[in-house]
Amino acid sequence: MLKKLTLMAFSAALLAGCASSGSSDMNAADEVVATTVTVSDVGDYMDQQEAEFRQQLKGTGVTIIRTKNYLVIVMPSSITFASDKYNVVPEFYPALDTAAALLRKYSATNIDVNGYTDSTGSDAHNLKLSQQRANSVAGYLIQQGVSPQRIMPVGYGEADPVATNSTKEGRAENRRVEIKIAPPKPASEQMAKN
Repeated sequence: MLKKLTLMAFSAALLAGCASSGSSDMNAADEVVATTVTVSDVGDYMDQQEAEFRQQLKGTGVTIIRTKNYLVIVMPSSITFASDKYNVVPEFYPALDTAAALLRKYSATNIDVNGYTDSTGSDAHNLKLSQQRANSVAGYLIQQGVSPQRIMPVGYGEADPVATNSTKEGRAENRRVEIKIAPPKPASEQMAKN
């Protein structure tokens, strides 16, 4: 049964790829592999993605965190944005270009782009700035070819600090954008919904 569902998902992905007229850096085989994931393959899929992110983003200042079910790419604001600004600094484009290429390659995942600030400034200002930063990163990823249907940008302001806000170093850690990558739904689960 699982083999039949996987074969059906493979066929659907192959036909969808044939109908597409857009260009992509990914070849058709990668695209099919990325969109056809069985229950037993989800862990392997996330493991492969994590390994590539770690290898290709090494030395960029980005931190990769693996939780049980998610992969989180943490981008500190000190390397991503100017102080109290939301436009991505050009020096960070290469790291985001690499992330976008990997997100295109592993196209079965869903992506939350979460913005955070420290506790200085008003709640309203922090919430707005964090949303603008999340939107800025999400917009850049979309410009680089990541499907907008996969991306959900959200600003959380000063919520969910990862360090104390009572020190300069702690506040710097709290100012960040996180790309949270959710594992793909297995082909059998996707087919059951249709």
